[in-house]
Amino acid sequence: MDNESKQTDLTVIPNPYKIWEDMYFAFEKAFGSSMLQMVNSQGFADGLDLILNSYLQYLKFKNDLATKYMKDTPFATRRDMARVAELVVSLESKVDRIEDYLIDEISKNEENELKEEKVFHSEVEADNTVMIDNQTRMEKQLQDVKTQVGGLETDLASIKECLQELKDMLKGS
Repeated sequence: MDNESKQTDLTVIPNPYKIWEDMYFAFEKAFGSSMLQMVNSQGFADGLDLILNSYLQYLKFKNDLATKYMKDTPFATRRDMARVAELVVSLESKVDRIEDYLIDEISKNEENELKEEKVFHSEVEADNTVMIDNQTRMEKQLQDVKTQVGGLETDLASIKECLQELKDMLKGS
């Protein structure tokens, strides 16, 4: 029995994780070296070159076919849409420049009109001042004439009295 108990004590259960880890690293080492050897070979580079050239030829063929198809159909292509968008942007910038130019011209015209209006108003005010001065001078002259006429009327009345006296004198003599 001692033998049996010793045997059972010596039996070790294998660790599945450790087995898997050992297998993984062994496979990785073998696979990595074979992949490195394959990648470093001229045949691999030639194969990649062939695949890349085939893909590029396929893309060129597809683009040419699509371009020809779109050229023959009445639908607009991306290039057509891009060109139209480019023309619209160009047109918008031209319209903006024209709008800015017109705004500048309108503001210049308004400034000129305001200057002309100020000049006109100052000329009118100067003319009004001259007219008022002339009117004042004429009123003064009219007043002087009225004064002179009043003086003449007084003189005329005096002359009439003198004439009456002369007539009276001549009648009495």
